[in-house]
Amino acid sequence: ENLAGESRRLGEDLIEPLWERFHDSDQAVQGDILYVLGVVGDGRIFARLASILNGPYPLQVKEAAKEAVDEISNTSMNFNDL
Repeated sequence: ENLAGESRRLGEDLIEPLWERFHDSDQAVQGDILYVLGVVGDGRIFARLASILNGPYPLQVKEAAKEAVDEISNTSMNFNDL
């Protein structure tokens, strides 16, 4: 999380490796992955997050995906305000 927040490029580099591990991880790790993806704040992952929100995932995982969407949306708005 700290690394992603401090270096946008590093955060972007985390997206694919984290996503590749998402489906093979347990619920707790899936939630952590989604949290980091939200912190990274890259809107290009909205479609992936939507697939989780609309897919056969447990409520906890869907809540983490929703929080990631909200975080990315808030980050995008903050950049647009500059």
